[in-house]
Amino acid sequence: MSGFKNKLNRRQKLFKQKVTSDISRNKRQELVVNISKNKRDEILMKRRKLSFPEGKSTENLSFGIDENPTLDNLDVFVNGIKSQDVNVQEDSARMIRKIISSEEEPPITEIIKTLIVPYFVEFVQDFTNPILQLESAWVLSNLCSGNSLETRYVLELDVVPIFFGLLQSDNVDLLAQISKTLPIFSTLLSHTNEQILSDVSWGLAFVAKVNQENINAIINNDCVPKLIKLLHHESREVQLPAIRTIGDIVTGDEKSTQYILDCGLLKNFDLLLNHKTLKIVKFSCWTLSNICAEAFWAISNAIYRGSDKQVMHLYERGVVEKLLPFLKFKHNKIVVCCLESYLKILEVGNQIATDEGTEENVYALEMEENGIRKQIEDCTENHNKKIFKISNTILESFFDNDDDVDFDNNFEEIDYSLTNLSKEEKEIYNL
Repeated sequence: MSGFKNKLNRRQKLFKQKVTSDISRNKRQELVVNISKNKRDEILMKRRKLSFPEGKSTENLSFGIDENPTLDNLDVFVNGIKSQDVNVQEDSARMIRKIISSEEEPPITEIIKTLIVPYFVEFVQDFTNPILQLESAWVLSNLCSGNSLETRYVLELDVVPIFFGLLQSDNVDLLAQISKTLPIFSTLLSHTNEQILSDVSWGLAFVAKVNQENINAIINNDCVPKLIKLLHHESREVQLPAIRTIGDIVTGDEKSTQYILDCGLLKNFDLLLNHKTLKIVKFSCWTLSNICAEAFWAISNAIYRGSDKQVMHLYERGVVEKLLPFLKFKHNKIVVCCLESYLKILEVGNQIATDEGTEENVYALEMEENGIRKQIEDCTENHNKKIFKISNTILESFFDNDDDVDFDNNFEEIDYSLTNLSKEEKEIYNL
């Protein structure tokens, strides 16, 4: 009988232990389940200014923990991230973001050791959940600001192209958060890892293509001198995106182009134009053509809007010959501006002749001797009405023109020249 009692007592003890264990487990489960029952913090919602998908709950999810979580609660939040409940994942991400943002020395290593960073990489690519995407982007950007080992761990999860891909988002808060990573990427341009340098450079090329504001951000974060330095990197996988990004930057305004030049870009073109990799040569030529086009607009504007004295100064600096290559461009606007510049120069030449009491327009004589008149004559064969009209005006007004040109029948109203532009030229002129 005593044996039976002992056996019963042991079973009762085991049962109590099991009940206690079940109660503890149930409490933990209840803690997670109850998260979805409380009202979401309205202050946080106003700050985020997020638009939620139709039907999305905005209730506050509470862990029973205040809004200043610490590492002591990290395990709870890690379990929440791994939950299948989206609401629980959102609040867990928010709590982890608070932990990593509020500490003077962010516990980046501790969070990495929980092995939940890949979850954030997955969440940040989910455009259907703007809350979780934003919180995940915030966490990842903070993780990237750690020491070299911590940063490398995050980057090896391929977050660089993901971050730059997020620039396609319509979420203003998300874009603002991603923009905070530019200083980090600027630092990474000094990294020793070839893959990181390549990823960051390609990413910046994507950023620069978006708008002038992004180009300014790249410049302001000191990326340009580092990109120019990468042109001398031993790997073409780094050189190629570096020159591509620089090329995209010089498609910006004149200040962007001037800044690139001030950083010493032109000193590197001997290396680039003689490179063994065809794509690097191609991007280098494209970049150089953008710089030349910018210089052309500046010179043509100076001639067209300048005083006679200023035009004379440019003439003395050899501007007549410098403009000649632009008469052969396929883009009509360039040719028109070039012809208008020659017209203004010749008009100034006539004025000089009048002031000096002579019949010789020295500017017209030079154009005759340098073969520029012949190039202008060739422009009369262009199908563009404006090009034909200006070139014919120049020939009739300043040169002996024995050819009878039928103005009405020498051109077609339709401008065909844009169809002849190469892909690179269309990029240059934003067509």
